[in-house]
Amino acid sequence: MKFHRGDNKSGSHLLPNVSEIQLPEDFHWPDGARIAVLITFDFQAELGTPVLPTGKPDYMELTERQYGGRRGVWRILEILERNGVKASFMISGRTAEFYPQATRAIHEAGHDIGGHAYLHESLWEMNREQENEVIRKTKQVLEDISGAPLVGWRSPQIRASENTLNLLLENGFIWRSDYLNDDLPYLLKVNGKTMVEIPYTVATDDAQLYMPGSVRRQGGGATVAPGPYGNPRNALWVWQDEFDVLYEEAKREPKMFIVTMHPYISGRANRSKAVEGMLKHIKGYPEVWFSRTIDVAELLRKQYVKS
Repeated sequence: MKFHRGDNKSGSHLLPNVSEIQLPEDFHWPDGARIAVLITFDFQAELGTPVLPTGKPDYMELTERQYGGRRGVWRILEILERNGVKASFMISGRTAEFYPQATRAIHEAGHDIGGHAYLHESLWEMNREQENEVIRKTKQVLEDISGAPLVGWRSPQIRASENTLNLLLENGFIWRSDYLNDDLPYLLKVNGKTMVEIPYTVATDDAQLYMPGSVRRQGGGATVAPGPYGNPRNALWVWQDEFDVLYEEAKREPKMFIVTMHPYISGRANRSKAVEGMLKHIKGYPEVWFSRTIDVAELLRKQYVKS
């Protein structure tokens, strides 16, 4: 029996005046691929570091996260180059200012760059004007430093506000990765404009695998969880299982595998072996399309968005 892929092909959405359009039954990935693979990274480095209960800086946590900009991102870039994979990096504006060489290297290596707010702020806590200023500033900073146009976005903590979609469209964005509700991208239409939604998956986020609940608190900071959660081999098993199930299902209909990592987490030496192991596992299968977020967005816009 073939089960229906979804019940919201074209209809109402979570937000008022927004219609959601899923892909048609005859949709397919390029070159006969059965599955698209998106390797994504959230690169905020030390931004958003929690403080201690006394209100003073948590230097343990701060310097742990700085590792992502100083060392981790470079190790990740080497792994991607070694395996011939193009990825997508969601970068916070202030992070790009802290690490301009890394930001430019990401673009020059052919990876896609999406916005991840300026200070890794909680957008849902802001009013419309405040959020718009964050989006505009992030866009300006990342474009100035990377030299590439910024047309994609992932909100910090994967928590958009009720204004995020409209503000992104008003500022010229064409894709975002803020929802978690599908195995395939889809379209959001509002006020005559179209956004490509590329769903994120919390189950494959390295922060959840190494720090469940996004962080375990101890003394005000985040700690790597003990036991199997902190084991890179466990992360590799999760990524492989997620891919294997989707790949098998993709015999019947197209699927998308998306994984999210952080340079300060998966860029550590022992954890980087899990990253490379995942890439080698996936590359062992035929009919796989390694895609950047912009590639997915442009594919859908070319096929389904009228100019």
